Amino acid sequence: MKEMQAAMEKGYKQATKTWGRELPSISKETIDAANKLFEDYYNSKKTEVITE
Repeated sequence: MKEMQAAMEKGYKQATKTWGRELPSISKETIDAANKLFEDYYNSKKTEVITE
């Protein structure tokens, strides 16, 4: 999952470079939403340590 997220970020940076300036706001909103889904996934895989 980390590799997929890194690839997505790399593609976004390449697209921005090709575009020649910041991408439209919908692009930023989309990548932010995708990153949130990745973070939610990572958080769901964390285990709690219970001490007694």
